[in-house]
Amino acid sequence: DIRDESTPGVVTTFHLFLPCAPNPAGGDQTVDRKKVAVVNRVVLVEDDASVGEGIIALLEEDGVEVLWVQRGAEAEPAIARFQPDVLLLDVGLPDVNGFDLYRSLRKRFPTLPTIFSTGHGEQTLVEQFDDAPVSHLMKPYDSTTRLQALEADMRR
Repeated sequence: DIRDESTPGVVTTFHLFLPCAPNPAGGDQTVDRKKVAVVNRVVLVEDDASVGEGIIALLEEDGVEVLWVQRGAEAEPAIARFQPDVLLLDVGLPDVNGFDLYRSLRKRFPTLPTIFSTGHGEQTLVEQFDDAPVSHLMKPYDSTTRLQALEADMRR
């Protein structure tokens, strides 16, 4: 399926929805959804509405309760109020850099597992937090990859 969003004379965005391909290496890489049961609540900080809605749909399908905020400034009060098991944090926010936001949040929530979610190759920047409960998830990601990241983050 292909969907488009357009503002004449400004920008057009196309969303491509492709079927999942079989695993080329063979074997079954499915994740047992019951393994992620320790993740009940997630705060999602994501400014892109279509990405946020998609992530919420996937997480809710797995029985995870999600509180979604679209700006970095909303993250701290959302975490304090919602008490999530994991923070899923977009790196490229319009009001603040996700890494800077994490540094600020870590002062108040030092043990909150955080997954940096990005469509760019900032994996090496995540490595600067080697003493913290963080990981990296490259967009776009499928259900299996997301579940594996949540499960791994809860083990930290």
